[in-house]
Amino acid sequence: MRVAFRTDASALIGTGHLIRCRTLAQEMRARSADVVFVTRGHPGHLADLLRADGFETALLPAPQKPQDDGFYASWLGVSEEQDAVETIAALGSDIPEWLVVDHYALGTEWERRLKQHCGQLLAIDDLGRLHVGSLLLDQNFSAQGEARYASNDANAKRLLGPRYALLQAEYAEARARLRPKQHSVKRISIFFGGTDPANMTMLALEALDAPRFKDIALDVIAGSSHLQFAAIKAHEAAHPNVTVHTGLQSLAGIFAVSDLSLGAGGGALWERCCLGTPSIVVSIASNQVSASRDLDAVGVIRYLGAAAELSITTLRKAIVELAADSAGRQSMSDQGRQLVDGLGVKRVAEVMIPTSLTELTLRPAVQADCGYFFDLANDPAVRLQSFSQDTISWVSHCTWFEVKLRSASSRLFILEARGLPVGQIRFDDIQGDAVLSYALDGLVRGRGWGKVIINLGLSAIFEVGVSRVRAEVKPENLASCRIFEKAGFQLVSAASTDKNLYLIDQTAFAAHNPSQVQ
Repeated sequence: MRVAFRTDASALIGTGHLIRCRTLAQEMRARSADVVFVTRGHPGHLADLLRADGFETALLPAPQKPQDDGFYASWLGVSEEQDAVETIAALGSDIPEWLVVDHYALGTEWERRLKQHCGQLLAIDDLGRLHVGSLLLDQNFSAQGEARYASNDANAKRLLGPRYALLQAEYAEARARLRPKQHSVKRISIFFGGTDPANMTMLALEALDAPRFKDIALDVIAGSSHLQFAAIKAHEAAHPNVTVHTGLQSLAGIFAVSDLSLGAGGGALWERCCLGTPSIVVSIASNQVSASRDLDAVGVIRYLGAAAELSITTLRKAIVELAADSAGRQSMSDQGRQLVDGLGVKRVAEVMIPTSLTELTLRPAVQADCGYFFDLANDPAVRLQSFSQDTISWVSHCTWFEVKLRSASSRLFILEARGLPVGQIRFDDIQGDAVLSYALDGLVRGRGWGKVIINLGLSAIFEVGVSRVRAEVKPENLASCRIFEKAGFQLVSAASTDKNLYLIDQTAFAAHNPSQVQ
């Protein structure tokens, strides 16, 4: 499979669009895709970075017109029509199965032209715009939810929200090793994007240049291309508690040990959420305002407004207040981690290149799966088919999950597709007739995987000595009824009240699934 990306980086655009596309490209390459990037030669284009990664990279000509910060259309430097012609020429005759476009200056006109030169088109957006591709990705949090893209084609699949945030693999790995955050703030990280056009880094350092902060370690992430890099390094030399980090391939190691972070409302916001790092956020671009406000409203971050309106005094006051609020920081940490689990790039890749049945695996659940079970249990489609449809609270779920993991009467399993959790199956009361319940992630429903997770689960539970398994299903849940029947269960009670009872024993399972029995 060939996958093409059309995105840009520059001193004005920043690096976020290209970096998240690069992250998706790395996951696609891990799934055996051939990847090509098409990017324009703006100052700061990062084509060398892509080539160093081993990606085929076509560099479109640098524009003659300067970019204008006031209009997204000017970010391209040429017309959409010219860009479409040049992109088609760069792709050549080898038509990609997927074309991914991530660019505020490329819209429906460009997409319509390019749809004729690819199998399917994925549009990555942050602005709630109209698109004509078969797949739409917006990783931002929005109080509007699905309504934000109501004008888009109803037949196009939409991946909306931070569970699809395109984070590097290092974030999920660091998340699995996380230690609890400090009750007091001992370490603060400062990062305002790859270019930091508003020079928020120096403002943050000045806000923290006070005796009350002298014993707090400050980790500053700033590239050598930062316009105030010399001033930042001079500040580091004069302050023993300041360390400037440059050339980092990932910020996971920094955010994982931060007790508090100061940053912008761009892609790094999701990185901090994933690692449970409480954040004070300012917007350095207009597209960051809406999500930052919405996240502040639900208590995930502390949003201070636009960078141009922020003073040293206001920032210092916010730092002092949040540093003193241990409970508030813990709440932010918990909510951020619930919002972003670091597996978004695998979810997007799973839609683009689905896992085959033979690659699906089942493993025992562990404590780190608590959040996944919580999200799946509260999925509206799952609640609708449950005998109790009340929303489950996080606190009660955590208690329930810990009890189930420790119980000798229960076994919990996770279905994975190339390391991505895509479903859960649970057996209770295993000393008698074990009671089975399962749920598949909405991402993979409709693929026929219900029978797969049931068969894998039965194989695992019969191996530990269980002799018979029962399942209770709402009679109106015809899809689940059919799945249990296909899996070899016998309907022993078609109640006229509220549930159908299905049973299967080890002998019947072996007869129905001889290939799964050793």
